[in-house]
Amino acid sequence: MEDPVYLDDERVLNRMLASETRQEIESYFETCVQKDFTESDRHELAIWMRDVCIAEECQPDVLPLSILIIDRFLSVVRTKRNQLQLLGSVALLVASKLRQTIQIPAKHLIYYTQDLITLSELKTWELFVLTTLKWDLALITPVDYLDIFIRRMKLVDSQMISDIEDQAQKLIVECCLEFKYSLYPPSVIAWACLIKSMELWHLTSDHLHLTVKIQNHLARKITTTS
Repeated sequence: MEDPVYLDDERVLNRMLASETRQEIESYFETCVQKDFTESDRHELAIWMRDVCIAEECQPDVLPLSILIIDRFLSVVRTKRNQLQLLGSVALLVASKLRQTIQIPAKHLIYYTQDLITLSELKTWELFVLTTLKWDLALITPVDYLDIFIRRMKLVDSQMISDIEDQAQKLIVECCLEFKYSLYPPSVIAWACLIKSMELWHLTSDHLHLTVKIQNHLARKITTTS
């Protein structure tokens, strides 16, 4: 159920935008943290994680959060190519615990890897990932911004709102698959996906009533990340 007080409070949005700074990462390929695998391998991992989310009928924010977890981990810990699926499994497990009432069962994740990982490895790496990230998993994803941004569109057509949100969520999933988009703040990804979705209804960014301060923030983030 939507909370209008939460969605309309500009202070909430400002706090979310301010907290994005601690989530920023650098390209772990350019910094040479990762040498054993490529962006193509990361892309294949993300596709596998997306397929698991589809099979498990996960909430829309599980995949973006799990991708954020693996990217933050990979930005600080050198990882072998044959460990990527184990890392992805852990990220999905943790994200589903945080964003769903029912987590993805560990045995399902093992099955999706075709038994290439064990329950013991999954538990060991879960603790490894959590301690590496200092248990800081209260992270913001692009999906978290959608309702807040859509609320500011002042639309009354419920079907239009639903269609725009569904399309934006699909675009966010596509962004999750490409590493280059992980370098952008979640607010920018959400804003861009929402604008693209609005175009299907012949709406423009003028229909998205953001304050000048918020617009300047997004523009600055786009410029500094590009």
